[in-house]
Amino acid sequence: MAGDRREQAALSRVQRVVAERWRLDRLVKVDRWAARYQATGRDGRYGLLKMLHPELARDASAAGYLLREGRIAHLVGHANVIAEQDEGATEEGAPFVVLELLAGDTFAGIAEARPGKRLGVAEVLHGAHEALEGLSAAHARGVVHASLKPDKLFWLRDHRVKVVGFGDARFFGPGAALAADPRWGEPKSTGTAAFIAPEQALGEWQRLDGRTDLWALAASMFALLTGRAVRTEPNSNQQLLAAATKPAPRMATVAPDVPPDVAAIVDAGLAFDPCERFQDARAMQMAVRAAQRANHAVGAALPNRPATGSMPVFGAPPPPNRPVTGASLSSGRRPSRPQARRAATVRQGRGGGGVARSAHPCRASRRSGTASVRSEQRVGIIDRARCSMALAVGEGWRR
Repeated sequence: MAGDRREQAALSRVQRVVAERWRLDRLVKVDRWAARYQATGRDGRYGLLKMLHPELARDASAAGYLLREGRIAHLVGHANVIAEQDEGATEEGAPFVVLELLAGDTFAGIAEARPGKRLGVAEVLHGAHEALEGLSAAHARGVVHASLKPDKLFWLRDHRVKVVGFGDARFFGPGAALAADPRWGEPKSTGTAAFIAPEQALGEWQRLDGRTDLWALAASMFALLTGRAVRTEPNSNQQLLAAATKPAPRMATVAPDVPPDVAAIVDAGLAFDPCERFQDARAMQMAVRAAQRANHAVGAALPNRPATGSMPVFGAPPPPNRPVTGASLSSGRRPSRPQARRAATVRQGRGGGGVARSAHPCRASRRSGTASVRSEQRVGIIDRARCSMALAVGEGWRR
């Protein structure tokens, strides 16, 4: 009943002008926190305006969460990250934030309309390469997205990809001081169980860093290439336990038709131990770029627009399509020998299943008594996972 009342109230605001500068053109969605509108600014810009429900306006926590996504996106400030355009409050005191209006669809929406829910290799590599640009900028600012999945990767009609949904991001390293600033609000979700790294599944928030997002991006690539999630347990609690205690399956065991150099990138990103993953977004991006070249996926003929029946998702006027020329998409072509030799620059020993990584402190620790370190890390892992599951039930996991 409350949902119906909120939707009726949200519909009644259409065509109103908010804060004397944004006209609410169309209601897009109503959720438990806010109403979302396609809006037009006084300067002619289009935006996605998210307005907190008036009855929550006095809740400082709810207001902080609403503004958090836009403020973090503004902090990152990158072309591959959704941009904040404005924030303010209505005449009734309800906070709102305006994000850029995107024309296109999420990678999850595109995959849903494909046979077997699978995308081509060229499409997935293109999306990963673009997303890593945005993630690299976020990590440089000390921001971990912490809820990355195909729903948070948005493919625009002009073939750019943007990372969206920073409302549940966490701070680390250079951004750690911001975590205590109330102006940044608090995250409300602990992530989607099927797409979170082991350290996040264990609730060890102090261990989250850029490599946590790289695990989630590799899990997204895995899902888009295979048509199934890394974790296939029947409910989120079991997925959480599996994420905290079990290594991810190797790509070749699920989708043997995926080129081995692409599978190697995904496998490296999904390593259980953060020290076994790519150590930063740029390192993973270099490997993706090499795989694009080896698989003729650079400048491949990507579709003029994502192939779904619900375009555009947010109703923005589409920008002109940018022509893309080159070879056609290939979802399973293996590289020729010269291409394989070039791709070998991203491989590591481990039977061709690893990916080269730059030098990092983890290597030094592995050389000096890694057996005891790993043994200590494993002690009590089941207990910590069960404890994390209990917390998850209390907090509520986003499916």
